[in-house]
Amino acid sequence: MSIYFSLYGGLYQNYLVREKDYSRRDLGDAIFDIVSAMVVTGLLYAIIYITSAAVLNTAGIIPSTMADMARQLEPLAGQHASMLFGIGLLAAGISSVIVNALAGATLFVDGVGLPSGMETDDTTAFGLSPVKITAIGLLIIGWLTAVVPVVLGASAIDTIIIAATFAIIGLPYFGYMIIRIANDESIMEEYSNTMTRNILAILGYLVTVGIALNYLYQNFI
Repeated sequence: MSIYFSLYGGLYQNYLVREKDYSRRDLGDAIFDIVSAMVVTGLLYAIIYITSAAVLNTAGIIPSTMADMARQLEPLAGQHASMLFGIGLLAAGISSVIVNALAGATLFVDGVGLPSGMETDDTTAFGLSPVKITAIGLLIIGWLTAVVPVVLGASAIDTIIIAATFAIIGLPYFGYMIIRIANDESIMEEYSNTMTRNILAILGYLVTVGIALNYLYQNFI
């Protein structure tokens, strides 16, 4: 659920729209991008949840390794389930680690008052923008975080859980920032949130707060 409610990704969309140099005349294209991305992502998550429940839960399997997780594909891929799952996981990992590094770098760089564009005249070492330098640093940190536990004999699943923990705890903050920006008339002008949108946004926000509180209760209380 923490991954599905990727609110920091929603906040990062503000920077991506600026990078694309969208204007009011591109509003239709922007809405199409958002809706199509939400539909595709929702379908993918639904497939994962349904196959996990139908295969793993029915067999009483509690996944502790990647091989266990791959078993949900056995009805479709048979003995090749692990290979198919591995290819998909590799592709998802490569795409996610790059996007997450850029998102984190952009938010951090903007937060400390540096230019947050991917291409900017205010470059740092090696002719790279502050965002690119920071993203490279985050990629290195992420790689070490993933590799070191495995080298030391720890479970890779634990690393994923730790990463998800930070994502869950940060949900309320990013949700608040999105709602605040959406209601700021100096930024949104006539496109600022209506009452109906605010009600829906608050309901979604309460869900994210509930997820964070439930996680803290289950793991620390």
